[in-house]
Amino acid sequence: MNLKLTTLLCLTAIISFSACKKDDPAVEPEPEITSEKLSDYITKYSNGVIEVNNYPIDMTRSNGRKLDYFSFDDNAFVTTDKAASLDWDIVFTGANSFIYTNDGTADEESAYYGNGSTVRTCGIIKNFDEVNTVVPAELNFTDGFSVAIIPYSLIATPFAELRAYWGETVFTEAGNLSHIKPDPNRCFIIKLHDGRYVKFQYINMYKNPAAENSATSEKGFLSFRYFVAATGSTDVKTK
Repeated sequence: MNLKLTTLLCLTAIISFSACKKDDPAVEPEPEITSEKLSDYITKYSNGVIEVNNYPIDMTRSNGRKLDYFSFDDNAFVTTDKAASLDWDIVFTGANSFIYTNDGTADEESAYYGNGSTVRTCGIIKNFDEVNTVVPAELNFTDGFSVAIIPYSLIATPFAELRAYWGETVFTEAGNLSHIKPDPNRCFIIKLHDGRYVKFQYINMYKNPAAENSATSEKGFLSFRYFVAATGSTDVKTK
């Protein structure tokens, strides 16, 4: 085979290979997740997740319930004079261990009783990012597992089977309450008054990282994250 023919065959092979490569579908890279600071404690990510990190609340208030109302639409806490309105979605109570939803049918003693709101929640034993779709048939927001409260577990066992709780109670050797241990593999789906779904995770109630919680951890610092699905959608994919 002469040199000209060999060169021609090589060029033909290279051109054919290049053509095949162009026909292959391009692999789309994972989009980079960027962030924007909404305040000193609240960050909005480009994938739609809002994260509240170490938000300090006033622990000196004489009101034992220490109510802190939060709006998913405003991405902010709202003033207590709006308690009877539909301007908020969840409220942190007590020493910030329990969360209540704005359900005007749940508590006759609450400031929001009878306000017409019906915000409800269901727990899921999965990591926040693993939950990509809300399945209304599984998560019944009218009865069954649907509640107006996100508490921590008051007992040590059988915590693994209790999907309604955000954290596990840890006791001292003497049997006294030591601290609350959040479970990163638990999140909640909250159905808002207007029918939209919110994927929610309560990350911690102490100042230090959740993995470092102990009997000496300082309370009063709220950390949580959430994603609000589009109107009419059950898609809560964040990763």
